[in-house]
Amino acid sequence: MIPRRLQLPALVVAIVAIGACSHPSQSAPDSGVASAVTGTVGYQQRVSLPANAVVELSVVDAAAADSTSRVLATATVSAAGRQLPLPFSVPFDASRVRKQHLYTLRADIRSGSEMLFTTDIARAVITQGNPTNVDLLLTRVDPEASTASNELPGTSWVLQDLAGDGIVAGTHVTLDFSANGRATGNGSCNRYFATVEISGSSIRFGAVGATRMACATPVSLQEVRYFGALEAASEFTVEGNTLSISSGSGRPLRFVRAAP
Repeated sequence: MIPRRLQLPALVVAIVAIGACSHPSQSAPDSGVASAVTGTVGYQQRVSLPANAVVELSVVDAAAADSTSRVLATATVSAAGRQLPLPFSVPFDASRVRKQHLYTLRADIRSGSEMLFTTDIARAVITQGNPTNVDLLLTRVDPEASTASNELPGTSWVLQDLAGDGIVAGTHVTLDFSANGRATGNGSCNRYFATVEISGSSIRFGAVGATRMACATPVSLQEVRYFGALEAASEFTVEGNTLSISSGSGRPLRFVRAAP
């Protein structure tokens, strides 16, 4: 039997041990974050927006492993004749936020099916010291460059360089553009698909969906990076048989045209 004078310390030790076992792992949700990304959207040009213009915003988890969890939240704000900058709020479920993941915010201004303005770069938000309140300065989509958007539908490409790091030996990463606004291909390990919107030299991929085949770690990591780069993309250029796709900062994805 434990002497009465030792019972309390023993109980304290037991409680501390239980508490230590209950600590969440580093992949657990970050319950201390805010529940919305807020800020304003504007642009430098002195032009008015059409009456039907809307701002489309999305917060994307760049580290998510599957398409269902990659989009954290979306929101649409109607311009409705208001002057810029336009305030916005993108509510999200804080229980889904992971401390070690990187979250980015994208915005487009559209009038019907036409993209008028877009973000040059995906802004980091929420985690890793990044803010939940940001002011976005969008770039005008060049209407004179509309012929560029006609270069991609019906073409196929093979990835040669992933943001300056080449590609894993033995992998074959492809990107095929259909005529109905879809992109498909091989991501390194799995077949993938996504919606794609092209306007002038601007490009925007929707959340990437893929099959679930397991591959070696370097191949799987390359695939995750590739999918994240597609979802962050905002612009492209075609020079002969070379296609470059980028987010407006950092090194682009570089493809060569696939043989017929």
